Amino acid sequence: MLIQGYENVRTLEADYVRCLECFFVMVMIENYSHHASDPRETSRLIDEQPYAQAYLREFLNDTSFLFEVIQPVIIE
Repeated sequence: MLIQGYENVRTLEADYVRCLECFFVMVMIENYSHHASDPRETSRLIDEQPYAQAYLREFLNDTSFLFEVIQPVIIE
C-alpha cells in the first residue's frame, strides 16, 4: 500500500525493488556496525543472525526478498 500510495505522487523506476533491497542491506550492515561495539547488544545481535543471514543470502543470490517471506538460516 505504501508503494502504491507513493506511485500516486511519483513514478518509480523499473528497478525500484532492487534499489530498496540494496538500501535495506546497507542499513542492516550499518546498524550492526553501530551496535557491535556495545557488549549489551551482543546477545540480540546473535539472536538476529538467522534472519540477517537469510536476507544477505537472498541478496547475494540476486533473489528478490522485499515482498517475500524469507525463512531464517539454520545456524548449527
